[in-house]
Amino acid sequence: MRNDDHLQPVSGPLAGEPRERATQGLARSRGPLSGGAAFTFAAWWVLLMGFWMALDDSLRPDELVTGALASVLAALLATVVSSQAGEPVRARLSWLRGRPLRRALALPGDVARDTLVIYAALARLLARGTVPGGGYVLVPLRYGGSAPPDATRRVLVTWTTSLAPDTLAVAFDPARDVQVVHRLTGDRPQPGDAGPGGPVAGGSEPGDW
Repeated sequence: MRNDDHLQPVSGPLAGEPRERATQGLARSRGPLSGGAAFTFAAWWVLLMGFWMALDDSLRPDELVTGALASVLAALLATVVSSQAGEPVRARLSWLRGRPLRRALALPGDVARDTLVIYAALARLLARGTVPGGGYVLVPLRYGGSAPPDATRRVLVTWTTSLAPDTLAVAFDPARDVQVVHRLTGDRPQPGDAGPGGPVAGGSEPGDW
């Protein structure tokens, strides 16, 4: 891994960076009771309920009721926030198969593994003073355009990448179709680890999502 002295600027936005958005055509109401909002609520509820079941690993009725109620509240909040956004959220059914589905199913395992990795690194730091050898890696990712589905996809990729505690999505580089990711420990094996100006981890072709 290269250190920060070798970092090169990327051509795209930082992950989560606020930017002015065109509001033309968005002046019409997208209240919480609209048809699009109902679809958004249902999609969020299914996603969150599935995530709850994967983490809770229980089919007891009381656990399912608790998860359903928690998912309703979270989905309602997500729907209200989406209705106030300057850019509409648009998902595609094709994201429910292939690489996006594999990525979603791998999230619980990634979180559990990275939690152990972080605790192990903390133990080494406290016991021997060993500083984690973190760094940056470039992950192939098709950037896409400015259409709502592409913007929604980048938000989801940023969220899923940053959910595991050992990784953080930093920025996108549209010119190279890569995502800049920071790894705190560097303990997860990755071919081609480098700073943002170096080679792409896992190959040079953008991902199919």
